[in-house]
Parts: sequence; structure tokens; C-alpha cells
Amino acid sequence: MGRIGVALLACATLAACVSLPRTSPELPADWPARRDFLQRVERFDLQGRVAVAAGDEGFSGALRWSVDTRGASRLTLDGPLGIGGLEIEQQHGSLAMRTAAGERLDGEAARNAIEQRLGFALPLGALRYWVLGVPQPELPGSETPHEGAPWLDSLAQDGWQVAYAAYGAQGLPQRITLTRPGVRVRLLVSDWTLSGS
Repeated sequence: MGRIGVALLACATLAACVSLPRTSPELPADWPARRDFLQRVERFDLQGRVAVAAGDEGFSGALRWSVDTRGASRLTLDGPLGIGGLEIEQQHGSLAMRTAAGERLDGEAARNAIEQRLGFALPLGALRYWVLGVPQPELPGSETPHEGAPWLDSLAQDGWQVAYAAYGAQGLPQRITLTRPGVRVRLLVSDWTLSGS
């Protein structure tokens, strides 16, 4: 539990000094319209920190994620404890992984290596929506709206529970916890750049 504790403590400590997210354009003021808008977002960039506990293992590190209008996604983990830095690219159904040492894997080999390094299968397709605070459109799920605000307290989808502990000034998630049996992932987003649909 030592490594997990250190990872989670590091993520929690950063919450005190994180800057507020920034975003453009203005988000709709009611939840159904906001959900529809965010599910159609074509491009975003985020930066922050991640802390993962999977079984008896854990790590933390810096996180950068970019999704562009062509549907290409690039997720970078810099120096997370226990796994070393890695970059995950996804485009038109293809998947590639590159390590800090320069090793590159594609397709199923990349998927297996990512799962082995993280300790769980990364739900990239759904996560792309969850970080924006909305469910993946193609999957069934349940939502718990925040009382008096146009966003969610939590959602459940694809075997994961996603809790939103804090939102930034523009209404995008700032502190997110994803859990399923044996796995907990905490995201702390320090910077958002968002383009519309």
C-alpha cells in the first residue's frame, strides 16, 4: 500500500495548487443541452495529473491528452512511478503505444502492453467522454445530476463508476475519480482547451 498511498497523496496535494480550467466556447446553461454539446465536441486538450491504484500496485504521473478534429487521440503519461513514461495514440480504430525508451507497439500488442503496464484495460473510447463530464453516447449508463447545476455528480457506465468531485469556473471537470473492482483512477485537470462541435 506504500506506493499507492504515495501516488494518491501526491495527487491530493496537487489539488491545492491547481489552476482553474479555461475553455472556449461558452457551454450551454442546462444539462441536456450541455450533454449534447459536449458529446459532439471535436477537439480538446487537457493537462493534469493522474494517480492509479490497481490491485497492490500504484503509480502517479503527469498527464496530457489531445483529441483533434480528425478523431486522432494522443494520451501521454510522463514519468508515472512504476511504469515509465508512455504515449498512446488512437486514430480511426488503430492503436499504437510508444514508451519513453522509444519502443513502439501497434494494434493488439499495444493494447496488451498498455493493460500490462497499467494493471487494467484502459477504456479509451469511453474515457474520452468521461473526462468531459458526459457518458459515452453509444453505451447505456446512468447519470446522477448535480442539484442546482448543469453537470453531473457521477455516472455509471461500462462497469465503471465515475465521480466528479470538482468543476472549474467554466463548468468542465477538474477532479475525477474512476473506480471499478480492484481499480481506482484519480484525475486532476489543471488546464482545459476546448473547441466546439
